[in-house]
Amino acid sequence: MNKESKGYAIILYLIWPLSALFIALKNFDSKFGRNLLIALYTFLGLTAISVGDLERYESQFYKQASNTLGAAFESLLALQNGKFYNTLMSIIFGAFFQSHHIYFSALFLVYGYFLVKTIQMLKTINLRELTNFGLLFFFGLLLFFLLRPIPNLAFYTGGVFIVYNAVSYYNLQSKKYLIYILFTPLFHIGLAIYVALPVLLLLFKNKIWYYVSFVIFTFVIGQSSVVGAIEDLTVSKSETIITEKYNAYASKKGQNTLNKRYAKNEQSYNVKLQGLNIVLDAIWYCVPLGMVILYINRKRLLINQGLLQLFNLVLLFWGISNIMLNISQGVRFKMIFSLIAIGLFFQVYIKSFTEIKNNIFGTFLKLFVPILFLYGIMALIASHFIIPFNFFISNFFVELYSL
Repeated sequence: MNKESKGYAIILYLIWPLSALFIALKNFDSKFGRNLLIALYTFLGLTAISVGDLERYESQFYKQASNTLGAAFESLLALQNGKFYNTLMSIIFGAFFQSHHIYFSALFLVYGYFLVKTIQMLKTINLRELTNFGLLFFFGLLLFFLLRPIPNLAFYTGGVFIVYNAVSYYNLQSKKYLIYILFTPLFHIGLAIYVALPVLLLLFKNKIWYYVSFVIFTFVIGQSSVVGAIEDLTVSKSETIITEKYNAYASKKGQNTLNKRYAKNEQSYNVKLQGLNIVLDAIWYCVPLGMVILYINRKRLLINQGLLQLFNLVLLFWGISNIMLNISQGVRFKMIFSLIAIGLFFQVYIKSFTEIKNNIFGTFLKLFVPILFLYGIMALIASHFIIPFNFFISNFFVELYSL
């Protein structure tokens, strides 16, 4: 895009923000196009309906807006705050704005930034060079996390932040990205287990058997062992966020309560949500299968040293998700694992295009990619409840004036 086209695109975005979606997708190969897509997340946040965790974020914003940074850091050090990122953003934006909509804009912007940057790093090819099947694959990857995780924004922003830094480490071989991963629990305390990821990467290096053994070990480890380890952390910390999360998610009572709640919610699902969950289950069966196929064919498909490193990295995410599946809501970790695994599959598709044509992995992709794209479309439709009608027709001037 030349300067004139960019200028018109910016003006059009301000008048009708939704136009950024079409321009961004058409020009995703350019930095300007990707930035437009990130900017659209800002407008989505400005207009978003408060549902799921967003409803709690709204009420917490007004409670925490008058808080001080000193008090926020004190609660963090005392292990009293499980979502420090939200608290910090509430204080910063609460000091200048009286509306949670501006706060939401910032939260959505951060999520969009890390997601779009991650997808770009996994793309490594111009879209116009892809076949129709390749484009279907790319858009399936993009749609997978585009909107559906937003109602659980703090957790999935942290999850995308992890994947972004992990992929950056894979691409750039800079250890600073491993250091950044250590800050992940600031987004959501439930992501604290990923602090082990940089340690394991440095410990295992490029020895694939270590990573495979880790995954096998996580299949063998029992629920009682995982829950017991978390329980040990709560023994002397009766007033911390760790104890609160243990009682809510990992304890027997907490798991029973959550399982009953999930069962009740599933009974109220309409046909569309039931279908969405069936397709998601299919993806969760396919992703481990794809990993196994890649391992069996590693000498043909992972001969590129970079691909082998990314494969090892994905194995760590797989093992961590296995561990956390022993705790209620562990499926969220499976979503993070699936995102980076799908990114790996796309990288193999690009870099080993000739090799997979007559390989079982190529056959696997022919089955998997349509399922992935179908899920992406269904997830997009199912996310309508956070998007108001004015998102499609309004603009920043109207929305800011109406606050």
